[in-house]
Amino acid sequence: MAREYWNYVDCINSTSLSLIEDSLVKMLSKEGFNKLNSLPEELSINITTTYSPKQYLESIKKYFQLIKKVLVIALFPGASGWTVVKTIPKEFLCRRSNNSPKPRLSELAVKLDCQAFHWSVYHDTFGILLEANQQGDIFVSGSHSAYNKLDRRLYYQETINYDEEWQFRLLDIPESIKEAIKPETKEELERSIARLQELQALSDRGVNTFRELMELNFDSGTTADTALRRSIGNSSPYWKKGGNIGVLCMEEEKIIAGGGKILYFKTPEYYQHINAISDIEGK
Repeated sequence: MAREYWNYVDCINSTSLSLIEDSLVKMLSKEGFNKLNSLPEELSINITTTYSPKQYLESIKKYFQLIKKVLVIALFPGASGWTVVKTIPKEFLCRRSNNSPKPRLSELAVKLDCQAFHWSVYHDTFGILLEANQQGDIFVSGSHSAYNKLDRRLYYQETINYDEEWQFRLLDIPESIKEAIKPETKEELERSIARLQELQALSDRGVNTFRELMELNFDSGTTADTALRRSIGNSSPYWKKGGNIGVLCMEEEKIIAGGGKILYFKTPEYYQHINAISDIEGK
């Protein structure tokens, strides 16, 4: 594996950021999330600036304390009719609200009458694709690196279908996008492994194979994410950024100037006691 790679992104098949915002506000208000006009001053933590180790750790600790109090959702114009969404905490729309049989992304797709999906990459190799159509149906495929075998079959409360093979199966989208995210087949993976072994043997004999070795060392999750970004992400610099508070708070003016939006919601008291929020944000 060449490096550790990760990403979390929601994609909504609508170009109306205002309509998406309105639907989110109405949907979340039913859960007790109240929209804020701006980010509370105490949450404006610049963790991207160089600190002393002690100051850095203190800012991170404060961040995890405050992230339960404010939900952040950023919207970015994508390509081919899509809007890219980043949430803090990560994967927020993939989770169910209280007493709901479907994840929030499904409810949002119904409200907007459009298709939507969530894509997560975990450590280069593992990936989860959650699809939601206009009728509220969902389909989850792929795999994640849970230690417990039972947990591997679930993505939050949703059953993962076709374990270890993410692929669009529910949404009516262009073949080019389906091909972009399609993982390697078993045969392709075996060929890649064999070629890696050949290149390593050549390298051991003094042949310069560095460039091809690096290209082959990008695992399937990384490759799929890069291809999907080219198809939908509109080369947005925020596609890959995982939603840390520094990205959104320090670049808010730039995001708005680029046609994007950042929404802030005060979280209800019950939500502030969910331990999993900080655990998920830990990467």
